[in-house]
Amino acid sequence: MDATPKKRAYTKSRLIKELAFRAGISQRQSRAALEAIIEIAYREAKANYFILPGLCKFDVVRREPRKVRNPITGEQLMLPERDSLHVVLSKRAKETVAPRVAPMKLEEYNALMAQKEAEKAAAAEASVVAQGVSAEVAPVAEEAEKPAEPAALVAEAAEKPAEPAAPVAEETEKPAETAAPVAEEAEKSSDGFIDAPEVKGDQAISFKCTTCGQEIIAPMETIGYEAECPACGAILLVPSKSEPGTTYAMTGDAETKKEIISAMEVEDLDPSVLKNRTIRIDALLFDEEKQPAPAAADKSTEASKSRTMRIDLPDEF
Repeated sequence: MDATPKKRAYTKSRLIKELAFRAGISQRQSRAALEAIIEIAYREAKANYFILPGLCKFDVVRREPRKVRNPITGEQLMLPERDSLHVVLSKRAKETVAPRVAPMKLEEYNALMAQKEAEKAAAAEASVVAQGVSAEVAPVAEEAEKPAEPAALVAEAAEKPAEPAAPVAEETEKPAETAAPVAEEAEKSSDGFIDAPEVKGDQAISFKCTTCGQEIIAPMETIGYEAECPACGAILLVPSKSEPGTTYAMTGDAETKKEIISAMEVEDLDPSVLKNRTIRIDALLFDEEKQPAPAAADKSTEASKSRTMRIDLPDEF
């Protein structure tokens, strides 16, 4: 049985941020415009009717009196004549969000369902066969590799007496190579990212939003959690490593650190101004299903998974 994915609510804060990003205005202006539209819609719908082009129509209709029943006591009541808000979706909204499906003949529908069931059964059978073949091949591959191990051990044992001075030479060279591991850790890993530094209290990583390209800084305690982009409202995953070219992963002398501002300061700034700044995330909304399990010390706070948590950073950050 196919599991239905959980739907994510598109919150008002995300709407305000995306409107500001798309229109090139500040989030404060975007919020004011949205509140004005809502106020106008309520006023006009109550007085006459209000049409939001491309979305819906608000209209007030008169409902006739009717009998109702109290589901708890079973008492019969009378609901008098009243006004009711009637919302009609536009044709464009219906065709764009949920297009109509043409009806099919019963025979064609049954044949289509039977074909899908057959394809599903064949795919399941093929996966079972593939798993069985891989399980049979694994022991054979292990047995084929075992005879080669004794010869390798003999060769290593024969070479050991010829290298008595090597450990001493390595120990004498270690003090001169203390900076080499640090340089290697700062180099790019296989996925193109750089490990976040953990020096001078900078317990944070830097990365860019995949939607708008805004540079963001997040505490290292939030690695693996989801957050809202303070610039465009997109949902992004806090990576485990700093992205090359950002504040904590500078690769060249020509690159300079951008001014770091708090997410609370973004509301009054235009999107064009934000490009020259780095936004620090102080609070993240955690998703209890898509996020990693809490640490051992936090297992007693299971109720905090679905809440908004604020992470305070040191003064030097």
